[in-house]
Amino acid sequence: MLEVEIKTNHKNLHDSISEDYYKNKLMSKEDFDYYHGQNWENMESELITEGYIKIPEPVRDLGAE
Repeated sequence: MLEVEIKTNHKNLHDSISEDYYKNKLMSKEDFDYYHGQNWENMESELITEGYIKIPEPVRDLGAE
Protein backbone atom coordinates (compact mmCIF):
# COMPACT_ATOMS: atom_id res chain seq x y z
CA MET A 1 0.00 0.00 0.00
CA LEU A 2 1.26 3.50 -0.74
CA GLU A 3 2.26 5.77 2.13
CA VAL A 4 -0.40 8.32 1.20
CA GLU A 5 -3.08 5.60 1.23
CA ILE A 6 -2.06 4.43 4.70
CA LYS A 7 -2.09 7.98 6.04
CA THR A 8 -5.41 8.79 4.35
CA ASN A 9 -7.09 5.68 5.74
CA HIS A 10 -5.96 6.44 9.28
CA LYS A 11 -6.85 10.14 8.94
CA ASN A 12 -10.37 9.14 7.87
CA LEU A 13 -10.65 6.75 10.82
CA HIS A 14 -9.39 9.50 13.12
CA ASP A 15 -12.03 11.89 11.80
CA SER A 16 -14.75 9.27 12.29
CA ILE A 17 -13.65 8.51 15.86
CA SER A 18 -13.46 12.22 16.66
CA GLU A 19 -16.92 12.86 15.24
CA ASP A 20 -18.39 9.96 17.19
CA TYR A 21 -16.92 11.32 20.42
CA TYR A 22 -17.18 15.10 20.07
CA LYS A 23 -20.24 15.56 17.89
CA ASN A 24 -22.38 12.45 18.41
CA LYS A 25 -21.33 11.58 22.00
CA LEU A 26 -21.27 7.86 21.12
CA MET A 27 -18.35 6.86 23.35
CA SER A 28 -16.73 7.63 26.66
CA LYS A 29 -13.55 9.68 27.03
CA GLU A 30 -11.67 6.49 27.95
CA ASP A 31 -12.89 4.71 24.80
CA PHE A 32 -12.03 7.73 22.66
CA ASP A 33 -8.52 7.92 24.11
CA TYR A 34 -8.00 4.20 23.53
CA TYR A 35 -9.26 4.14 19.93
CA HIS A 36 -7.53 7.41 19.08
CA GLY A 37 -4.17 6.15 20.34
CA GLN A 38 -4.63 2.71 18.81
CA ASN A 39 -5.34 4.26 15.41
CA TRP A 40 -2.04 6.17 15.36
CA GLU A 41 -0.10 3.17 16.69
CA ASN A 42 -1.56 1.03 13.92
CA MET A 43 -0.64 3.64 11.31
CA GLU A 44 2.94 3.76 12.58
CA SER A 45 3.13 -0.05 12.49
CA GLU A 46 1.87 -0.14 8.91
CA LEU A 47 4.35 2.55 7.83
CA ILE A 48 7.21 0.60 9.44
CA THR A 49 6.04 -2.68 7.88
CA GLU A 50 5.85 -1.10 4.43
CA GLY A 51 9.31 0.47 4.86
CA TYR A 52 8.24 4.13 4.84
CA ILE A 53 9.73 4.84 8.27
CA LYS A 54 12.48 3.14 10.21
CA ILE A 55 12.59 2.29 13.89
CA PRO A 56 15.06 4.66 15.56
CA GLU A 57 18.31 3.12 16.73
CA PRO A 58 18.73 3.09 20.51
CA VAL A 59 21.04 5.73 21.93
CA ARG A 60 24.44 4.27 22.73
CA ASP A 61 25.67 4.50 26.30
CA LEU A 62 29.26 5.53 25.62
CA GLY A 63 30.13 5.46 29.31
CA ALA A 64 29.30 1.76 29.51
CA GLU A 65 31.41 0.84 26.48
